[in-house]
Amino acid sequence: MGLTVDQKRNKLYVSRTDMTSIDLQTKTISTIPNSKSYNSLSYSSPMDLLYGLMSGSDSVAAIIPNTKEVLYTFPAIQNGYIALQQSNSVAEWLQVSNSKTIIPPGQTSTLVLNVNTQNLNPGFYNEQILLTSNDPFQPEIAVPVQLKIEKEVENGVASLSLNTDTITFYRRNGILPDSVLVTFYNTGDAKLEIGGMGCLDSTFSVSNGILNLAAKASEQIYIKHESANNTDFSTHLIVCSNDSKSNYKKVVVRSKTGKNYYILSGTILGDVPSNTVLNISGDTTFTANVEANGLVYLEINPGQNITITPQKDGYEFFPQSITFNNIQTDISDIDFTATTLTSAKDILICAISISPNPAKDKITVNSSEYLYGYELLDINGKTHLLEKLQVKNPTIDISTLVAGTYILKLRTIKGISEIKVIKE
Repeated sequence: MGLTVDQKRNKLYVSRTDMTSIDLQTKTISTIPNSKSYNSLSYSSPMDLLYGLMSGSDSVAAIIPNTKEVLYTFPAIQNGYIALQQSNSVAEWLQVSNSKTIIPPGQTSTLVLNVNTQNLNPGFYNEQILLTSNDPFQPEIAVPVQLKIEKEVENGVASLSLNTDTITFYRRNGILPDSVLVTFYNTGDAKLEIGGMGCLDSTFSVSNGILNLAAKASEQIYIKHESANNTDFSTHLIVCSNDSKSNYKKVVVRSKTGKNYYILSGTILGDVPSNTVLNISGDTTFTANVEANGLVYLEINPGQNITITPQKDGYEFFPQSITFNNIQTDISDIDFTATTLTSAKDILICAISISPNPAKDKITVNSSEYLYGYELLDINGKTHLLEKLQVKNPTIDISTLVAGTYILKLRTIKGISEIKVIKE
């Protein structure tokens, strides 16, 4: 005999030879004859179903309470099959195409969700799908589903930009890198679709040639140089997109060696989005994009005067380090000025460099001032190495790190300097 209570309808269900329901308020008894006999009964409120263990077998039946109709039957637990049904009480905008399934041992089944956004206003919509099965340990699992609808911008346009006007493979210690990381930005207010990109030179390739960027979004890809030789080159990257100004963009890809130039790094303070742009003017006018953590790197020719203007009012750019290409000896302190929308600051930076860079095992920091500590972070801001010290030229072991780009923060008496480190 099976027995269970439906608290929703305030009914008691009893199963002998027939299925009997008793209204606990009116004491009305309703019986459907010729029903199957169940050893035990259980009521599921979220699913609004009765579950009965069939007499003479270990199969479980899902029963509609009002009609006592058997909706479906689960195979016996002992045979190793999982019988699964999704809740039929989800919102109108969310439907599950395969509501019932049998999963054999060692196999999986994909739940396909269909979303209908018609007549839905912008905002967040939350729902859950209740999965019930004959799993004795987890008979019910609630799966949350969230839908976000953004307001469509009327007459919106997509706008493509890169973090650099020229993709440069810098020769370091006589060796060209295998790849360069390039950031693609959609500075527009409509979806940017990049249908394809590639270099005119067949020795180059891209890690991902098709991109779909939402408004104000960005994505990074690698431009790879597959040639085995180490000769200089100059080619173009061709990008085809739905940019509102031009669906065809041509970007120079080149190698660079033998010139003395400075790499100035600094930090934008404030709530910095990943697609912030710095406008730099002076002897040469160009733009530089700020990374998500606020860091920016500028290539400056010797003697060049620049003015850095953040895109958003209230941002301040604080130069923190300067490195020199093809210069091996120590250099005395260098004065330079950073002009922002809010103020101008004269920053005195101590001369700091690292070698070798790129490196596989160890790097040596060359500094004109004592260093009181360092921190090595990846491009996502995760700290990998951290140490306090009081020396001028420490050696740092990076052999255990994975290959990639890191930021080395060095603390001196004059502040914190940051240098980009390439781990091979």
